[in-house]
Amino acid sequence: MKNFRTILFFALLVYVTSINAQQKVAVTVILQNNFCQAYYNHSQTSSKIEYQIAGLTNESTQQFSAKLLKSEGVITSSMSSTTNNGMFTGKLEVNPQTNFEQLKNIFIKAEVAFINLENEIFQIENWKSFTEEQCTKLSNFNQIIYNIETKRNWILNNPAEKEKAEQNGWFTKNDEYLNKAVNDKKEFLQSIK
Repeated sequence: MKNFRTILFFALLVYVTSINAQQKVAVTVILQNNFCQAYYNHSQTSSKIEYQIAGLTNESTQQFSAKLLKSEGVITSSMSSTTNNGMFTGKLEVNPQTNFEQLKNIFIKAEVAFINLENEIFQIENWKSFTEEQCTKLSNFNQIIYNIETKRNWILNNPAEKEKAEQNGWFTKNDEYLNKAVNDKKEFLQSIK
């Protein structure tokens, strides 16, 4: 009877372990901040989209890339073989005729669950296209934030300028401008989400 319980315990353990191993991890694609420019670049013969992806293993990256390649409109798809902070880097090139819904369906067919764009997370089914005007506005927010951060870094690396900035309260004003720009961008993203 004791052997039967032991065998039953191990059989149950193997069953539970196999169930857990079969559970899917939600694959999340993190699009780069230049997604809009890459997607709406009319001067190119194709759109080249770079992204990071979480939720894949070394083994599943090639399968993911192969699923993308099978989709209509995809010219090339590649994936890094190593991770950076647990994420792989991917590159996707699509025909210029590929519209937003087709691009979205390419990711759906590859079993992507979430899209992270501009630090906003969208369930793939609820991800809506940005208009070219919205992309331009988003690009402007990103440029403002970049300019504020660049100037701050320049001042931090120049001792004389840093001392002047500390004396006249420049860092406080800079922080206010940066927070306002980040909040304005976030509000804008929420309004179109």
